[in-house]
Amino acid sequence: MIEADGAKDAAVTNAPGVKVDSSGYAVVPYLTPYRSNTITLDPQLLPDDVELESTSEDVVPRAGAVVRTKFPTKQGMPMLMRVKTASGNVAPMGANVLNEKGESMGWVGQGGMIFVRGVPQKGRLRIQWGNDHGNACVFDYAQSGRGRGIAGSCEQDDTGDDVAAVPAHVAQQ
Repeated sequence: MIEADGAKDAAVTNAPGVKVDSSGYAVVPYLTPYRSNTITLDPQLLPDDVELESTSEDVVPRAGAVVRTKFPTKQGMPMLMRVKTASGNVAPMGANVLNEKGESMGWVGQGGMIFVRGVPQKGRLRIQWGNDHGNACVFDYAQSGRGRGIAGSCEQDDTGDDVAAVPAHVAQQ
């Protein structure tokens, strides 16, 4: 039995005709007992706001057993943004982008471009590029249309404490 929350219509590659249902479950028949069986999900038919953290899992069932396999998902629209500091500089390439819970959501690419998935419609993100408190900034964002983000400038005050950002820039796809 497969559990993949939100992954409705994802096809089970090695079980023809089997798809994840609207409740996030699928049943894969005919696994070989006492042997490693790879279960693979095809993400091509997933909704745009769902991402599989893994597309394959290995299981070794006993004879007659039902094995539950969980495929973790992230839900939220993907978003592409360009973020600059209040002084017009971009964060260093490779800097970590964290959500409000401190979970890594992505990295800064060339020219301050950030691609993140699984974020809510609006919120706050933190960019961290070193261990010192001054090597970080925060910005508020809101999604405006499909895959585009309006982000504030990434700001710090003179003491290195993070301050709220103001709407400043729209990313172009």
